[in-house]
This record gives sequence, structure tokens and C-alpha cells, in this order.
Amino acid sequence: MSIIYRSFAKFLAKNNLWSFFYILLCLVLGKRKESFGKGILAINTKRFRGDLEILEENGYTVYRLPFHWQQRLLLFYSSYDYKLRNFTRNKMLDSKRNEQVKFLYKVLSKIVFRYNIGCVIGSSIYYKQDYDYLIATKKVGIPYVVLNRENLVIKEHTKKYTIDIVKSCSKNKYKPSAIFFHNTVVLEIYKENGYSNIDLYSYGAIRMKNFYNKYIINDNYYRKKSARKKIVLFSFFPCEGLRGVCTKEHGFYNLFSNVHNSLYELAIDYPDIDFVIKAKWGGNLVKQIISILP
Repeated sequence: MSIIYRSFAKFLAKNNLWSFFYILLCLVLGKRKESFGKGILAINTKRFRGDLEILEENGYTVYRLPFHWQQRLLLFYSSYDYKLRNFTRNKMLDSKRNEQVKFLYKVLSKIVFRYNIGCVIGSSIYYKQDYDYLIATKKVGIPYVVLNRENLVIKEHTKKYTIDIVKSCSKNKYKPSAIFFHNTVVLEIYKENGYSNIDLYSYGAIRMKNFYNKYIINDNYYRKKSARKKIVLFSFFPCEGLRGVCTKEHGFYNLFSNVHNSLYELAIDYPDIDFVIKAKWGGNLVKQIISILP
């Protein structure tokens, strides 16, 4: 199916029939919403994890471009090498990027006009499929803003990893208009590694606003809602942090089994307390947890 679509999309793009995709995106985004100000177009929307809802609750008009549709507009440039973080070093990739950006520019400029979009927002500087939208957005003439998703830098190896990514991305020709961080620690990393020439802000985690209002400001909220105490385990994979081949001989399988079974036993011993296993990634992690429990 992707081969057929790519061929069809390529034909449309080469023949300047971009209006076909514009019509499709209008159907995806829906009718224009009533608003007192300009709207926001969010891409790669699953990465925001609550931020978009908070923006809407505070009066902002947000239009969501689903990730699969975002990808479909890139699919017909099959020679793209998305393994590279920095596309500007290779002239062939620059040529392909120019073709892609020209196409996105035509589509986005119409979307911006139809929906009265004031800015486009993404959640990171290093999601490769977002970079084309960054370039096209700036060419349209509106800001591209990043609400930075990864903000937990508490260990030296995490800091080094973050610095390496930021340095690599800073070599790209185009940068966001502004980046918002949860804390000043990550802001300073960006500032010191190639992003000092754009607007950087530390604003906290807006996704935590409802939690703050319910549990911090209103001290009695939790007690009113539930008298039961809760203990939460943030689960992990048996090979968490390991690279290369992962086997029972090399992974943390005993630790994985002992930790989860200990919580299971505590839940039996203390039935008046809720014991919760938070399996962030779901899917295979949940299956592995179930497989080691009695």
C-alpha cells in the first residue's frame, strides 16, 4: 500500500497538484473553530501528553495534525535518510529537502490562512520528521515553537547524551523561533550548545497544572476523593539501560522479577493499600510483568 501511495503522491507533487493534499488535510483538521485570536497547529501530537488539552482549557484554539498524516506528506520522498540528525551536510539530501519544503510550504500556507494559524508547535528539536515542517513554517512567515518534551537531566551520562544531541541539531541551518523548557537546567544546556541566538524560556511543566491545582493548592482534595493510600512502582524493562544483545544472562532479569513480585506480595499482605505498577510503554512490558507474577 505504501508503494502505491508513494507513487501516486509523487505524481501529484511533481505535477504541482498539492491542492489534493490540502483538501485532505482540511477534512482531517475539521471545520474552523470560533476563536478570539489566532490558532495553533500542533504536529506529532502524541508526544505532548496533556499539554495541548491544558492550552485549550486556557482559551487557546489548537488544531491537531495526526502523526500518520504528517508522515504521509513526507512519504513520497523515499530517498530521505532519516537516520541523519543533520541534513545540511549532504547536498543530495539538501536537494531533496528543498523539494519537500516547497511542497509543504504550498500546503501549509493555505492551512495557515484557512484556519488563522498563528504558530506551529512541536515537542522536540530532534524529531527528524518535524524538521521539514519547521523549515516550511518559517518560510510561511509564522513562528515555529517547541514545547520541549525531554527535560529530566539528573545524571552525568544523561547530561552528556543531551549535550551531544543538542550540539548535533544546532548545526542545522534552521532553528525554532522559541523553545520552552520545564527547568533552567536543560535551558542552559541548549543555551551553551548552539541555541543562544533564539528565544529560550523556562516555564515549568504545563501538563502538571491540573495536578497542582487539585493536590497542592487544595490539600484536602486527595483525602476527599479517596481514603485509600497508594504505592506506585514505575516499572522498567529487564534490559533497561543496556545496549546490544539482551539475554537472561546479561540483563537484570532477577532484579526485574524480584521487584515486581515483592510488590505483588505486599499487595496481598496489605489489602487496604492500592499497589499500582505503572508500565509506561505498555505492550511487551505488560506481557513480561504478567509472565513473572504468580
